[in-house]
Amino acid sequence: MVMPTSTPPSDPGAAATSTEPHPSADSDSVKRKMNEAKAAAKSAFATMTERFGEIREYASYYFSTKTDALKNKITMLAIYAVLGIVAGVVGLAVLATAGVLLVRGIAEALGAAFGKQWLGDLVTSVGLLVLLAGGAFIGLKVLSGTFKRKLMAKYEQRHQEQRERFGTDVFQRSREAQQQEG
Repeated sequence: MVMPTSTPPSDPGAAATSTEPHPSADSDSVKRKMNEAKAAAKSAFATMTERFGEIREYASYYFSTKTDALKNKITMLAIYAVLGIVAGVVGLAVLATAGVLLVRGIAEALGAAFGKQWLGDLVTSVGLLVLLAGGAFIGLKVLSGTFKRKLMAKYEQRHQEQRERFGTDVFQRSREAQQQEG
């Protein structure tokens, strides 16, 4: 005798005891899970959108503070530059006035000593021109001597380095070339 292994699905009693899930239960579960996933995605997207907006605002705030700090620094530099220029102009005016008063005092003192004011003015102006020319001449001599010493020391150092690296320097090579020609 052959026993049936399963009951046909048309039997209402057999359907209740079957271990297979009901097809409509599967689709409800899938729909519910899909709806949960959609809700989670919407929530995550909303949170992400809020966070991007927040990050964008914070970045804008950061760059705004950096820009304002740079503008403030430039403004302060401009103010200090103007103050420096004004101080320089005032300083030069004070020095010029002091120089004029000194020269004028020397000229008047010499004019009183010679008994003629024009002679005091002449001697003072010629004396100042001679002092300025002499100072300029001596200053140029000192500067040119200083520059020459610095250049000589610089090139002597290079010659020393050449001798250390190559065993000879540019002057020695030049003399060798001249001897080969001659």
